[in-house]
This record gives sequence, structure tokens and C-alpha cells, in this order.
Amino acid sequence: MVYTVTEQLEEIFVFKFRQFDETNYKNSRYPTDEDVLCLHSTLDVSVTYLHNWFKRRLQRFLNEKREHAVKRAESETGM
Repeated sequence: MVYTVTEQLEEIFVFKFRQFDETNYKNSRYPTDEDVLCLHSTLDVSVTYLHNWFKRRLQRFLNEKREHAVKRAESETGM
């Protein structure tokens, strides 16, 4: 399969971002300003993009946590 330059850059971005995410997200739900600046320079994406990505990530995590709590409560009450 032949990739375009844009597809190659996107693949590199996703790979590097996942590496950061997997190693650091477990320690803290939101990156420090230093982490954001490091990602900004490493991945060549805007700081705003990174802040928004992490806000959405946190929101997804909280929604999943709420859904899990609701399912657990329903199973305990037999609903």
C-alpha cells in the first residue's frame, strides 16, 4: 500500500502520541504545561489542539466511568 505524505505524517503523529499517552496518562489525567510544550514541539501540532484533545479524552474517561457505575448499580438492584 502506498501512503501519501499526509498519511505518513499522521501515522507518525498517532504513534508518538500514543507512546506519550500510554506512559503518562496512567500517572495523570491531564498533562502539565511542560508536557504540552514537549508534545507541541515533538509532534508539530498546536498547543490548543493538544489541550482540546486532552479535555475530550478526560470527558470520555468520565463518561465511561459514569456508565460503568450505572451498569454496576443496575446489576446490583436486579434491574
